[in-house]
Amino acid sequence: MKFGLRLPGAGPYAGPEAIVAFARKAEELGFDSLWMTDHIALPVDVGSRYPYTQDGKFFWPPETPYFDTILTLAWASAATTTIKVGTSVLIAGWHHPVNTAKALATLDVLNGGRTICAVGTGWMREQFEILGSPFETRGSRTTEYLKLLRHLWTEDLIDFQGEHFQFSGFKFYPKPVGERSIPLWCGGKSTGVLKRVAAAADGWHPLYIAPDELERKLTELDGYLAEHGRERSDITLSARPVSQATLDKDTVDHYAGLGVELLIADTSFKHDTLQSVLDEVEQLADQLMPLAD
Repeated sequence: MKFGLRLPGAGPYAGPEAIVAFARKAEELGFDSLWMTDHIALPVDVGSRYPYTQDGKFFWPPETPYFDTILTLAWASAATTTIKVGTSVLIAGWHHPVNTAKALATLDVLNGGRTICAVGTGWMREQFEILGSPFETRGSRTTEYLKLLRHLWTEDLIDFQGEHFQFSGFKFYPKPVGERSIPLWCGGKSTGVLKRVAAAADGWHPLYIAPDELERKLTELDGYLAEHGRERSDITLSARPVSQATLDKDTVDHYAGLGVELLIADTSFKHDTLQSVLDEVEQLADQLMPLAD
């Protein structure tokens, strides 16, 4: 098992010094990767139901400082040398695919192939409306988005003709430097997500998921993978439990037994000082590193 951490790129510790200190501490302590979430413009009134809380309420107030996802990963990459960085998750409908492919490829070149991209469909209709992006077709657009990113990163002459995206007649460089380009994972845990993983992704990256639910979902995923001539061993399985599981040894072993290769922990936003945040990172390392590969 490998372990990652969500970066403090949103909330009270969203700042250059905190991100550098956090990233360096995580690398020093042996964490595998650092992850940044994605919100661009937080509406004052949110009617959409947040799928990960019991009351359906989104917990960030609209005035929350929320850093750009890819720029935050670039800042963390520049402060470190070996730790990977990833999106958890980038909402496809909010980002033009060619611009995003360029930013991520640039990031991957600058950090020496340490980039992972997990993509999600999004749930907050109000942000789609702010950004002028269609909400109802976000699922099929996300599947095509993944295929387009892969095309841009691996083909010499670009010629992509999809239902939602059509691009041709140009070349796109630099390419990512990773051995298999940038790994493309899918976030979420709905049936639509599982079908998207099977059809277009290198990995599955569910959030807010406990081992028992993961086990049930994997049985469903196996069927969709088989439809595409694939097996579970063809994808990377990660999980970000957030509040759904405590990462004690028994729970980590349960995830590992299901084939999870990477678990991502979320630190608290309730600390009074940055040092308290870093102390929690050290406590997590004491807890998790003895269980790491």
